[in-house]
Amino acid sequence: DTIGATELPGAGAAAGALSAYLVAHAAVPVAPVTALAIEQGHAVGRPSTLFVEVHVDADKSAKKPRESEDGTETRRLSIRGIYLGARVIRVGAGELEL
Repeated sequence: DTIGATELPGAGAAAGALSAYLVAHAAVPVAPVTALAIEQGHAVGRPSTLFVEVHVDADKSAKKPRESEDGTETRRLSIRGIYLGARVIRVGAGELEL
């Protein structure tokens, strides 16, 4: 990687947050259910694809997108849920004894 950060092969929390951001800023086409495929892990040789659905309720009073402080467009959306899934392969196991 070019900035020295370690890439995770399939981070669900990151994919969910990225999906919510992309929908909230209309960086992807937004529908009541927006489906996205997020790829991660290529830089560490463990490519992963996470499938995300962002469910939204659009505010009927918002006639057009508005510009946020960073210059991107946002819409008045209420995100009802973010659903994430992927196929997984176990790469390790362990026990923690206290």
